[in-house]
Amino acid sequence: MYLSFRDVGIILIKTLFIALLFVCIFNLVEVNIHIAEYICQITNIPKDLSLTIVSAGFANNIVIVLLMLEVGLILYIINKISKISFVSSFLEKINNY
Repeated sequence: MYLSFRDVGIILIKTLFIALLFVCIFNLVEVNIHIAEYICQITNIPKDLSLTIVSAGFANNIVIVLLMLEVGLILYIINKISKISFVSSFLEKINNY
């Protein structure tokens, strides 16, 4: 019931891939914050403008919307790439190990 060297290697590769994904998402959030601050400066709208009591603020709403659009676009691209025969066979080999 012990893990072989191959199993440990696959676990490490998958873990590194997930960590890389989180780092990329955090970098996207940082870029989105700069974009939201730039939009607030250009339009002269306060960053903490809340139209309702439960609103996150104008700049934070921009960050949330941009992040959802980017994640949706990334998932769409991953879905299209996974339908390529070479990539799908590679993913099957990874999942079978």
